Amino acid sequence: MSNTVPDGSLIPLVSLEDTGERLPSSCITRETDLSRWLALNRLEKTSCLKLLDQLLLDTFGIATETPGISNEVTTVDPSHAWKICCDAISSSIPSLRPVVEKTFTETSTCLRPRNSTISQSFTYDRGFHRVPFVYVDYSYSSKSLISLAHEFGHALQITASNDSDVYARMPPISRECCAFVAEHCLIDYARHSAPVLFSGLVAAWAKDNLYYLVDNAETLKRAFNKDTLSYHYSWNYPLARLWSHWLWNERHDNLADIFHTNGTSSEDIWGLKNIASSLDSGPSTLYSQTVPRDD
Repeated sequence: MSNTVPDGSLIPLVSLEDTGERLPSSCITRETDLSRWLALNRLEKTSCLKLLDQLLLDTFGIATETPGISNEVTTVDPSHAWKICCDAISSSIPSLRPVVEKTFTETSTCLRPRNSTISQSFTYDRGFHRVPFVYVDYSYSSKSLISLAHEFGHALQITASNDSDVYARMPPISRECCAFVAEHCLIDYARHSAPVLFSGLVAAWAKDNLYYLVDNAETLKRAFNKDTLSYHYSWNYPLARLWSHWLWNERHDNLADIFHTNGTSSEDIWGLKNIASSLDSGPSTLYSQTVPRDD
């Protein structure tokens, strides 16, 4: 089991910085936050705009398609929920099982804090060859179970990347893609092994799409239309969500690669640049408001 921290008040304040990021600065040119964000994620403006435009078409009417109760109550306790996340990812990506088990047993967690004033879940990367810290104010709901899987995905990516010889932080879109893939793993696992959780998880996941794929996509689109806007971490979510959805459905056999620092990046053959380029060959749907892939 993970190393549990019982009191949220013991968490160092630096861990509350959700972005974890300082965009690369330049003392030579007056670059905008947007241009530095693109460079950090190894992306090009034209590719992003293609993906955002297609996403706008794919998510039209999404607000009326959210099924079920998105915050359904569950009796699964925090420690059991953490184990379910471990089993879910191991089941979906068997080649990652050893590092998933390591993440499960060694990650420090605070999943049911006492007297917590922190509502937002987060994972704190404490540096090379150090175990990550996961904080989730678990509330016995489908939504908090999805959040736990998301943070497990972050912790897994950090642990997997620690196996490399050189420490290098993964770009934020790639990190969020890993976390979103972990959500897919949880839902797929519930479908087959914990059906009582399935409908609630699907509803919570679908409702989150409104935030990540509509609200955050509009925020990112505004940044492209007015590139003097200051960086906001939410810029990373829509393309990461889209990317995870595409990888889950199209490249499921290669999912293990994305969790390593030197694994799949936005520039690779299965990366965002090439997904955007594929749109040039004709109409294509990159995202559909459907339940994650069923075997």
